[in-house]
Amino acid sequence: MHLELIEFLGVYSDDSFSINNEGDITFYPRYNKHLPTGQFKLLSLWDKLGILHKEKKQVSSTLLIIIGIEVDPNAMTLTLPTAKREKLIKELNTFIARNGRRSVRFKLNVWQRLAGYINWVFNVFPLLKPSLNNIYLKLNLIWLRDHLVNASGVQLICAVNWSLDVADFTIYCDACLEGMAFWYPDFNVAFYSAVPSDTPSDLIFFYEALCLISAVHHAAANHSSSFKIVVFTDNSNTINIFNTLHCKPCYNPLLKFVCDILIDTKHQLRVFHVPGESNTVADALSRARFMDALSLVPNLSIKPFHPPAQLLGPSSHHDDDDDELDQVILQPPRQPLGQPARVAWTRERLIRERSLALGQAIDNSTWKNYGSTLNSYLNFVRIHDFPVEPTPDTLSFFTVYMCHQIKPKSVTTYLSGICQQLEPYFPKVREYRLSSLVAKTLSGSQRLLAVPTSRKSALSQDDLVTAIQKMPSAPSHDDLLFISMLLSGFYGLHRLGKLLFSDDIELRDDRKTIKAASVVVSQDGYQYFLPGHKADRFFEGNIVIIRKNDHPSNPLPHFLNYFSSRNCHFPLSAELWLTSTGA
Repeated sequence: MHLELIEFLGVYSDDSFSINNEGDITFYPRYNKHLPTGQFKLLSLWDKLGILHKEKKQVSSTLLIIIGIEVDPNAMTLTLPTAKREKLIKELNTFIARNGRRSVRFKLNVWQRLAGYINWVFNVFPLLKPSLNNIYLKLNLIWLRDHLVNASGVQLICAVNWSLDVADFTIYCDACLEGMAFWYPDFNVAFYSAVPSDTPSDLIFFYEALCLISAVHHAAANHSSSFKIVVFTDNSNTINIFNTLHCKPCYNPLLKFVCDILIDTKHQLRVFHVPGESNTVADALSRARFMDALSLVPNLSIKPFHPPAQLLGPSSHHDDDDDELDQVILQPPRQPLGQPARVAWTRERLIRERSLALGQAIDNSTWKNYGSTLNSYLNFVRIHDFPVEPTPDTLSFFTVYMCHQIKPKSVTTYLSGICQQLEPYFPKVREYRLSSLVAKTLSGSQRLLAVPTSRKSALSQDDLVTAIQKMPSAPSHDDLLFISMLLSGFYGLHRLGKLLFSDDIELRDDRKTIKAASVVVSQDGYQYFLPGHKADRFFEGNIVIIRKNDHPSNPLPHFLNYFSSRNCHFPLSAELWLTSTGA
């Protein structure tokens, strides 16, 4: 046996290529010139084996075209030439185009040629592989084209089989028919989300994959710079689709979503198998057995999470003639007359969903206040021996009685709460509330018993300066939090309650929480996204922009100090405002 010791030799079809250090050359007599030593060894081997070769095809340079791709070993880049990228985009547009209301049809061999063309691009853009999982679906071609249009055409060569000990984040995932969960063992932080109670058992693979994607999405949303992420799961099918980027068409939106994240953030992801018996914490969390999880990790912090909304239903874009829906969960055939496919619900589910909708008709904080007003009314009718059923007479008596107990202007809110709470049982309660007797009783009581308005002094910039001067020379995290919230509330025109989590757990709503990932800092100030409040029922939210100023109470440096402390102590928490305990 003879060993030629040709290092780093690569072969693609009938093309061979390698790398050499500059200056490492050897004279090749047959061509009467010096060649890189690796190339010399390969040609010498071919001579021994009787393999023919031509001098014009034996090339070497610091920048070389290999199978149509520019390779620069010194810059460690693969570049898709602009002309070829634009040619492929033009070809994709031909397949995406429509002839009136119908898509253009192509023969099978034309589709196969396009698939081969796309496959060549994966040498530069491997994360675009999901586009070939169902090439006939135009949405996949659109997804591929849009990435090629926005791409620079340059791919930085980096190691993909890096060691686990260099990972920046390690996450363990698990899902079952009760819920999904993932946790960071290095930070003792866990996240849980429930699964719909009527989920069919054959969809467990979808939720296993969705859980993993939610974990990657969480890590990416909280960190903008490039990181190495390792995810462990005990589901082998999930591991296979994320390591190969190949799956059945119905699961392809999951792969495209995670590839979008990796392309946009430059994060690197590796997915590994963990035996079920070694994944006990994630398993307990997914089954909502939080006490079991805490027994395994006593200082574990458990928080809720919401999966990315765009993965929980069908896309709104589809072709009328192709019968194509880019969706995760397969739906029944489309209904006639343009109606979307809809599955009938059981009566039990209709009742449950209606109850949930009624429960969200007003904000939780308003519900709690209304519950207090109802208790006041029930106590009134009990001590005065009136029937519970409201009448104009009863409501007018309640009005004059309460105006003597509390501020008269607050009685209007009490009456609104009573109507909200009693209307399902006594439909005419609003009619009685608006009766002339109740209205005049309220108006007269307010005239008789009104008290002067007493207001606190408005917060001024001088007050802010005083608070800043009272700060210790070495402020704690909570000190930084307090002064930053005070300044942000003042200059952002906030009600401070919008920045806080209520002490009452029933009033907490994660949908209203300001997220750290929404923060944008510039030289001129900072901004963040206020998701919603009780008057914003669609949770459209607002961007709050706070600019720096020349006043001693300039909020920017104080916010930067707090934000730096927050990211140091709680890098994986989603909330912007956190105390030193993580609450």
